[in-house]
Amino acid sequence: MLENFVHEAFTAIDNVAKPVFNDIAKEIDQVIEKVAHHFDTADDTAPAHFAAGYLFELTGEDYHDYIVACYTPNSELTDQMQTIMDFYAANDRASGDDLFYSSDMLSLWDDAMANCPQSNAAFGPVRQH
Repeated sequence: MLENFVHEAFTAIDNVAKPVFNDIAKEIDQVIEKVAHHFDTADDTAPAHFAAGYLFELTGEDYHDYIVACYTPNSELTDQMQTIMDFYAANDRASGDDLFYSSDMLSLWDDAMANCPQSNAAFGPVRQH
């Protein structure tokens, strides 16, 4: 009985959840392709512009002016984002994602976006990637 339940559960995950996650991954890929080439490390607010573009592509909500105004520039975040963009430009999505979603990066983003509660709420589902 338990074996049957486990088999049915994995079958349901394969049939229902996996396609949804694949769709989400494809959507995130498309967003990254649209915003990655706009990254400029000469500007310490580049991550803010990236975040606004990323959020706009995912949600359709335009937080650009809000994020740029509330964002606290952080050169370490800017440098790390450049590294991530370099990975993506080299078609190394796995390395880019590993760094992008690392706890160190999330901490840098938390610090830089600490004064941006409205957009932070919209990023909630993205952070659970």
